[in-house]
This record gives sequence, structure tokens and C-alpha cells, in this order.
Amino acid sequence: MESMDGPLSNGIRTRRKIFHLLLGTLFILSMMAYWPLKWFFLAVLTSGVILSFVQERWNLPVITWILDRYDKKDDPIPGQGPLTFFFGAVLTWFLFPHDIAIIGLIVLTFGDPFAYLGGRSIGGPELQWNPEKRWVGLICFMVVPLVLITLLFGPIPAIIATFIGTIVESIKWPYRVITDDNVVIPLISSLGLFLILLIV
Repeated sequence: MESMDGPLSNGIRTRRKIFHLLLGTLFILSMMAYWPLKWFFLAVLTSGVILSFVQERWNLPVITWILDRYDKKDDPIPGQGPLTFFFGAVLTWFLFPHDIAIIGLIVLTFGDPFAYLGGRSIGGPELQWNPEKRWVGLICFMVVPLVLITLLFGPIPAIIATFIGTIVESIKWPYRVITDDNVVIPLISSLGLFLILLIV
């Protein structure tokens, strides 16, 4: 969902959303094609964590160039956005059944960028419980994944997962690294869908 916090230019925000969309699509296509890449993505995540640890102490030329163009300056961890995305996506892939994991990643991949586009281009009133988010962003976050998941898996999983994901995204969490949107959205959406389908 479109957020109004943080000293980030529109150019950097747009580049981040495009990267988010492309990376998530790569995960989703890999899963749908049954490519055995989750261990590869886990290795990439591990390498990223190591590079982030090194970058925090010494500026690596290539990594610094990338971070200057994509990273939020107020993030406590270098490369926090891609790292949390990989962490949330890989963990969802390992923890949940195939289709449910894909649905969770669709909510994450397509909800956030379109919420940003809707919130920025249309604007409108803020959420009463989280003034950093807008109602238009909330609606856009829900609608695009809802359509995609309905086309692929049917309306019931789509309604359940997107509703849960939208609620999770709208909450103002207390600590960003642990409760980053990239982690909580796919995990809680997938977990909620898994439990509801298990009960019914």
C-alpha cells in the first residue's frame, strides 16, 4: 500500500516498485513451472545477508552504487527491501503447500506496487488507524491480486488471501525489520488461507 513516510524521491520509489514486481514475478513463475529453485533462492538470500553485513562496515563499490539508487536511506540494514522480500518469499515457499504459497506471493508481489500507483496518482483520505496509508491504496492493494488469484485458483482463495493480506498491510507495525511488509504479508496471507481451507 502507498505510504507517505520516509525521505524517498519518487524516482527511487518507482524503481523499487518495478524491482519488487519483477522479483516477485520471477518467484511466482518459478513456482508455477515447478522449477526446483527454492534452494537457489535461499542461497541468494544467504549471500545477500553476508553482503549486507559487510556493507554495513565497509562500502563495497558495486553494492554502494546499487543501494544509492534503490535503498531507503532510513532503513537500518543495507539492502533491507530485497533481503526481506527474499526472506518472506523463500520462507513462504518452504512452509506452505504449493498453490497456497503462490497465492501468498501474488498478494505480496502485485498488491504493493499497484497500491503505490493508486495512492500516488489518485490520493484521497488517509486510513483512520494508519495515517501513513490511503484508502485508495488499500483498495488497489486488494483488487489487483484478487483478480489474478481468481483467474488462477478461483474466487474463494482469492477473497480469503487478499482480504487477510490487505488487513495485514494496513496495520502500522511497531518494528519494521521483523514485521516488514515483505515478510508478514505472504506469511500471514498464506497461513490464514491454509487454516481456513483446513477447517472448511
